[in-house]
Amino acid sequence: SETGRVEGVVSAPQVLVGGVVVGQVLGEERITVLEGGTVIGDVKTPWLDAQVGCVLDGRVQVLAEAR
Repeated sequence: SETGRVEGVVSAPQVLVGGVVVGQVLGEERITVLEGGTVIGDVKTPWLDAQVGCVLDGRVQVLAEAR
């Protein structure tokens, strides 16, 4: 949701952020932050799609997938 807000850890295979997340975001496969989406916290994933107009405020780790 573009008006949604989460405070805490978000962890899932694929994460889509359209609102605001305050906390750590862990995407086992992929994280997408849409235009207008905001993440205030650390991000860790093998594939990050940060669209123009999003906000990322924290440490970003893009790591190779485990094989």
